[in-house]
Amino acid sequence: MSSVDTLLKTDKATLALEATKDGKVRVSTSAWTDPKVILKNEVLEVRWYEGQPRIAPKDREHDAADPPIPVYDPYCEGDTHVASE
Repeated sequence: MSSVDTLLKTDKATLALEATKDGKVRVSTSAWTDPKVILKNEVLEVRWYEGQPRIAPKDREHDAADPPIPVYDPYCEGDTHVASE
């Protein structure tokens, strides 16, 4: 049994993504009877593993493409707090 978290393991899939008003993403494909929900603090990872593409939700980690956003507080000038999700 594989130790890799997986929502979908397939040779071919078309995904439909829908943004919800509460900041989540609903992911659908014809292989599922119910859509999967990706939370605000998660990303959808697609990667090649053991000869097949696999799709899985992962915890979001900030990087150069997704830097943390400083909190705006007009009463704390120069504060370096970072918004938490």
